[in-house]
Amino acid sequence: MVENEISEIILDCCFIIHRRLGPGLLESVYEEILAYELSMKNMSFEKQKEIPLLYNRLNFGVAFRVDYRMLSKVQSSAVHCIDAFPVEVETHMEGNVPSFQLVGLPDSVVRESRQRVISAIKNSGFTFSLNRRITINLAPADLKKAGSSNDLPIAVGILSAQGYISEEKLGRILLSSVNWPWTGP
Repeated sequence: MVENEISEIILDCCFIIHRRLGPGLLESVYEEILAYELSMKNMSFEKQKEIPLLYNRLNFGVAFRVDYRMLSKVQSSAVHCIDAFPVEVETHMEGNVPSFQLVGLPDSVVRESRQRVISAIKNSGFTFSLNRRITINLAPADLKKAGSSNDLPIAVGILSAQGYISEEKLGRILLSSVNWPWTGP
């Protein structure tokens, strides 16, 4: 299996669990149910993977445990035939393994947003480094996303996950059609 196929299986399981149980349960409950669903699909995995940290030859042993919490969520939309549907752009950043993954049935134009978004962030004066694992999930996973309409929500999600945009400002962007003044990084 390739990474996109694995991601699709995992995200499909997550959406099934969320639809059945809804929000509000302890993270450990969702983790155990996800482990059960993945084992039913004969997928091998590790839970609470301990990650060591090396810094200039200093070994800190276990520095953190990987959890798959999304760091920012931005509301967007997409079009399928003549119908519009909401899209939630979830951005997760972790560790120091260089990677940039777009999941959630993106077409080739959406996959190319990686280059457009990275260039736009850098050209806007923000610091951006590909030394972290970045996962962008375009939910719902079962509907194909096409075109470049999610470039801005992806960029906003990355900037929010990096701490450039606070939750308060992010809420103002999403709830208001009025542009708020931007003073830069």
